[in-house]
Amino acid sequence: MTNKYDISIIGGGPGGYVAAIKASQLGMKVALFEEDRLGGVCLNWGCIPTKSLLHSAEFIEEAKHFGLDNDDSK
Repeated sequence: MTNKYDISIIGGGPGGYVAAIKASQLGMKVALFEEDRLGGVCLNWGCIPTKSLLHSAEFIEEAKHFGLDNDDSK
């Protein structure tokens, strides 16, 4: 069994997944290759400032499981 694609995209980061969506909207059969999580480094770990805020919120929530609480955090 062989799979035939109109386009192959390497990297599921901000450029790659948008290119895959657009190609699909244009009727192409798309193969998208991503070695890790869809969205790439920028979306999941790096460039987007909200990631640091999410990490802090997760850390505070996890600390509650160990009996640590900071009701004064703002």
